[in-house]
Parts: sequence; C-alpha cells; structure tokens
Amino acid sequence: MDINENYDLIRKDPYNYILTWADKTLLYTGRHAFRILALMPCSLFLPKVSLTSTDIKTNISNFIIAKSGDGKTELSRKLAKLCYNPILRRSITEADLIATAYELKLLSILIEDLSQIANQTLGYGVIKAIEGIIYEGNIDKSTMRDEYTGEVKGIAFIGITPEDLDTFSKELDAGLLSRCTVTFVKLTLEQRKEIREFQHLRAGDTVFSADVNLMEEVIIDFYEELKMIQRGKHEEYLKKKFGDNHGRTIIEPVIGYNINPDFKRKWLDILNQVGKRMERNKQEINNRDSLEYYKFLVNIAFLNIHKRKHINGILEPNEEDHRIAKDLAFENMRYKWGLPIALRSNRKVRSLDALEKLLNQGVSEVVKDVLLNISPYSPLLKNQIFDVQEKK
Repeated sequence: MDINENYDLIRKDPYNYILTWADKTLLYTGRHAFRILALMPCSLFLPKVSLTSTDIKTNISNFIIAKSGDGKTELSRKLAKLCYNPILRRSITEADLIATAYELKLLSILIEDLSQIANQTLGYGVIKAIEGIIYEGNIDKSTMRDEYTGEVKGIAFIGITPEDLDTFSKELDAGLLSRCTVTFVKLTLEQRKEIREFQHLRAGDTVFSADVNLMEEVIIDFYEELKMIQRGKHEEYLKKKFGDNHGRTIIEPVIGYNINPDFKRKWLDILNQVGKRMERNKQEINNRDSLEYYKFLVNIAFLNIHKRKHINGILEPNEEDHRIAKDLAFENMRYKWGLPIALRSNRKVRSLDALEKLLNQGVSEVVKDVLLNISPYSPLLKNQIFDVQEKK
C-alpha cells in the first residue's frame, strides 16, 4: 500500500490507524498509551468547551506510569514527532523551561523520567513551572536580568516509574498529578514474553520496518493537516500537497462544539453511580477529573473531523466519540482516585506479611493494581497472587 492509499486510510479511521502503528512500534505499551497520547498533539489548538462557571481547557497532558524498560523513552520520542514545538528532555532547569515557553507561547513538553528532572532542581521549581504552563496557561517569573510574564499554552508527557511515585507523592498530589490524565502501564508475564519474542522475530525485518515507517510518515502528515485546519490554512495545505485543482473539501477551524445532551446525561448517570459508592466511604468525586470527559470527547471528534458534522466551525461529536471519551475518563478517574490511597497504604507496609494482609482486606482492584506495582515486597509474593491478577 503506497502513501496516497494510506493518506485516505487514516482519514477513514484515524484513531485505530494510530493505535495500530503504536502497537507495531511498541507492542502492548504503545497501543495502551496512545489511547490518550493520540489526542494530545491536536489538543493544543482546540478552543475551550464553554461551561457556566468556567470554561474547560481542552489541552491534554498525561502522566505515564511504567516500570523501567517498559517504553517511556520510546513513547516520548514517538510522540515528539507528532507534537507542535516539542521540548524533549532528559534534563531541563526551571529557568530553561520558562525562557523556552516565553519564546514559543505554544509548546509540548516531553519528559521521559521525572526523577531525573526533579533531582536536579531545588524545590521542584520545574514541576511548578510545568503546572503553570499546562494548566494556568501563564508564566510569571522575574530574575535579575530578565522578566518572563505572559500567556502560554502547553501540553506535557511525563514519565515516572511506580517506584518513584512515592518519592514525589507530596509534590504530585498537591498539583501536577491533578493537572494531568493518568496512564498506568501494567504488563503481565505473558505479555512480557510476547514482547521479547516480537523484538527478536522482527529484528532485521526490513519489510516490517518500512511498513511502520510509512505509517509514521502518514501520521505525522495527518497531524500537520489538523494543525493547518486550526490555523485557518487548510486550503494552503491541500494546494501544497495535491496542487491547485485538488478537489478536496476545505475544512474551517473549530470555534465551538455542539454536544448531544444525551451524551452529557449518560456521563452524569455514571458519575452519580460512582458518587453513591464513594459517599458510603465518606468520599466524593473530584469535579476536575469528571470534566476530563469533555476534553476527550472534543479531541477524539476533532481527530475524526473529516467524518464529523462540522458546520460554520461548530464541531459535533458522535456516539463513537462519546463511547471512547467515557471509557477513557472513567479509567482516568479510577487511577486518580486509587493512586493516593495506594500510596498512603504502601507507606504503612513494612513487611511481606503486611502487604499480603492488606491485599486480602478487600481493597479495590485499582488500589491493588498500584500496590502490586509500587511495593518493594510485591516481587516476593507467591506466584499464584500474580496469576490471579493476570487472569482478571
């Protein structure tokens, strides 16, 4: 299949095309992570979703939690190729980040390992700078030589290992984690075996590599088109690619959304059901996390803009967009709720027996998932415990 055929193919089903490429690039981890990562590059350009009290920012940032060697570096590098003004760093200072943000105004921050950044800064200044860029949408920093004040807009990919979650839990829980969506990479022993086989069997396979590289080229071009649409330069893009007589529909920039009331009611029903269960434990839903649904909804719709109703700049998400947004938002809420509980519980565990006792006390599955990945005692558990988790 040549590049022109792929051009049409990705526009028929962009989300699954991107997930297929991600899976070929990084088995299991790629597909799982790009369910959210695929929505991030274009989220930098979309207008806010109007709300009575305060508008919902549509830019998506992601905290990806994965063990060392499970693909955070490769994910950050692949995502950087799709993003606008990518700042890909293993190390960056607060001053460098603020100066760069001030110059670019729009940027994508990609940090493959938070521990390398935070350990090199006093007072976690870089973490606070990221918060300001991706959430508050501004920077305000003065030095003896320069003053950086103004509006900026950014997205961030931030990698961290489960082991480092506890180290930075206070800083993350207070700000950065609440500003990001969460992806938790959990690979079973069988999946790790398949990944190992995949890597060895594909080594030197030039046909497979060419196929993956072609898909990547098509995806990079696809995101370029989405950016040009939002900049009001879609016709310029089409003429450059296909010539003056391209015969293709020129798409206007998105300026707002028409969201089906049924979608909102269905999501609210889910929130009410979750809320009732949480009330029994004297807990309540985090409104910020519940509103992530709308970020996912409009971004998945925009990814499919070639197939979505779009009149006078008003984009209308459909049932498929609602389904994907609902699933992503619900999973995000589960981890945002479960992570702090698991981290608090983990601090009380001082032995293997204590961990086994805690796991047998009926903790929720999401808390159990996190504990099994962050506790230093989990590798000592009997194999049958892991077998049960994998079957579930």
